[in-house]
Amino acid sequence: MKSRFHLAVLRRSAAIASALLLAVAALSSVSCSKKITDIDASLAPPGYPEGRPADALLMLYPDTPVPVSLVQDIGAPGVSIDDVLVSTENVYDLGPGAVIGTILDHSAASQYRIYRKQGVNGFEELSDFNVTPVRAWLAEQTELFRFEDQAPYAAPNRQYIGRGVVGGLLTASAPLTNVVNLTSGLVADSMTYRGNFVGGGVDTTRDSTFVMKWNRVEGAAGYWVNVTGFLPSVLSNVALIRAALPRPIIAERVAEHYLAYIPDVTPPPGKPMSQKLGDPLPAGSRLVLSRPGVNGAFYCVRISAVDANGQVLARIGSKGSYALASAGVSGFYKIFPLGAAVVQPTREPPPPDGLRYLADPEHPRALAPGEVQIISAHQLPPGLIR
Repeated sequence: MKSRFHLAVLRRSAAIASALLLAVAALSSVSCSKKITDIDASLAPPGYPEGRPADALLMLYPDTPVPVSLVQDIGAPGVSIDDVLVSTENVYDLGPGAVIGTILDHSAASQYRIYRKQGVNGFEELSDFNVTPVRAWLAEQTELFRFEDQAPYAAPNRQYIGRGVVGGLLTASAPLTNVVNLTSGLVADSMTYRGNFVGGGVDTTRDSTFVMKWNRVEGAAGYWVNVTGFLPSVLSNVALIRAALPRPIIAERVAEHYLAYIPDVTPPPGKPMSQKLGDPLPAGSRLVLSRPGVNGAFYCVRISAVDANGQVLARIGSKGSYALASAGVSGFYKIFPLGAAVVQPTREPPPPDGLRYLADPEHPRALAPGEVQIISAHQLPPGLIR
């Protein structure tokens, strides 16, 4: 038989253990490290994570590859009709089937907790960790967050929402993103850049505040227009391919000159969507950043179509500029769509040849190690891209 002393010790030990468990549970609810994986009771249908709608836009898309062609340089150095396509590799961000999310945030959140729907049981945490910003526009008080789901549920349970962490805490007033129900397929490579852009040494526009033009996309609510500096001059070949992936807003920390959301409108018959750099935006737009251009400089114009649900539908790919990149092996080079149209505003005619970065089919030359040149699709010999 146990003594009263032993029973008291056992009761006291049990009480201490219970208190410790409660303390651990309380800490895990706000910690940035490992967290509970059970579904939060507050997320049961029809509710979503506790919080309030905020100025935080969530956009989603299935991981969509960039086709990278390996070409053998035969005969004359540089691009020529004698060159032979060796192989084409689809380069993904993560891999087929993955879901990638982007949050453009203008709230007080410093981190985000991501939730995904789990059938009739409501929403669950996507990860054991909070998402931190990958980019920031300090003057605009705007941050960019990215997350991935490498093993997403099948439709109709591909719904996601972000819940902001403010001051290290998740509260009843936490900033909430929009809910995105991902039903679309791969991001379509269907957008054509209709403005003037670089095509192997050809001048593009006479005004540093150039006009950007693109075709409308069926089902799009609007378009994210992202103008950066010349990416091949600041990114390695590997990073350049990653930057060519269909991200609505580029995640790499590069010089930017323009970032705006422009709603879909019906242009006059036969006319494309258009926006002049620096001009006032139509109603319903959102301007994050606008800086004047400079004559003679190269710019990469990236445009993505999104629907009212936050799905990325299409982007400029094969109907924009292409990159010719050194393959790292003598006698071979790579070709891939840059995911942008390269524009060079200038008031003077371009030099006839030898201009760095521009491929010139009339005066081809071999690529130096690590070099990247720009060319347009119509200048490529047939059979080098798929």
